[in-house]
Amino acid sequence: MGFYLISCAVMPVKALINILTIVKICVMKDKYLTTAEAAKELGVSRVTVFNRIKAGTIKAERFGRGFAIPREEVINNKKGLSEEDKRIIEESVKRVVKDYGVALKMLGKE
Repeated sequence: MGFYLISCAVMPVKALINILTIVKICVMKDKYLTTAEAAKELGVSRVTVFNRIKAGTIKAERFGRGFAIPREEVINNKKGLSEEDKRIIEESVKRVVKDYGVALKMLGKE
C-alpha cells in the first residue's frame, strides 16, 4: 500500500513538470528563438549560430539539449558590420587594388 501511494505521488509531479515545461516553452516562444529560427533570420547556417554562441557573439540560454536565443540578440546581430569592421575592409580593398590592380583588370576582361 505504501508503494502505491509513493508511485501515485510521483506521477503527478512528473506530469506537473511536463506541463510547466510546455507552458514555459509557449511563453518563451514570443521572446526567444531556436537555433534554426535564428539561423534563418540571420541568413546563416545552424552551425554558424552554434559557433557564434560558443564564441560569445550571440548570447543564448541552455534549454535542455538546445539553446534559447533572445530575439533582441538576433536583431543586434542583424545590424551588420561595425564602423571599425567597415574601415578595415575598405583599407584592405584599397591595398589589394593598389598591389594587384593590373591583375584584377586582366581578370575582369576574361
